[in-house]
Amino acid sequence: MTGSRLVVGGKFTAVNGAARAQLASFDVSTNSLDTWAPAAACSDCSDCNLYRDLVVNGGSVYAASRNAGAATAVDLGTGRLLWKASANGDAQALTLVDGLLYVGGHFTSIKSQPGPPWPRSTSPPGSWTRPSRPGSSGPSPGIWAMASSSTRLYVGGHFSHSGPASKTKRPFLAMFAA
Repeated sequence: MTGSRLVVGGKFTAVNGAARAQLASFDVSTNSLDTWAPAAACSDCSDCNLYRDLVVNGGSVYAASRNAGAATAVDLGTGRLLWKASANGDAQALTLVDGLLYVGGHFTSIKSQPGPPWPRSTSPPGSWTRPSRPGSSGPSPGIWAMASSSTRLYVGGHFSHSGPASKTKRPFLAMFAA
């Protein structure tokens, strides 16, 4: 939520009868859907048709989804896609710390896509870094929730360890400049 505006995401194609591609926003002072209607991040709806987490910051909405659109940034004013990062798995959680967007999920690689202008500078988020390498096992591995303060990153999910790990362990956390 930002001001009187509530941004929602999920797996939907319409809200109150109006076409919306997994993102919509409401004016809570009037309890009405507004005109903001970003296009779907992926042309193949099955590849990133569900937003699991959102972070609204300044003029951007960051969203966690699947594979080709694992992490996206959308302009809060125009609905224009600012950038997108693909992964070989799902992104499930986001948090923003000091201008860095942390993306958690179950993936072993994630990278930015060339395309529209990038936020804050003329360069894209670029390659990602792994501040931690949580390892996991089981049916639903990875990071499912994140929160942060100015000095801490809190991570919840299904993983067996965190910190330095052998090369056979899977990384589940990526970091991008916002």
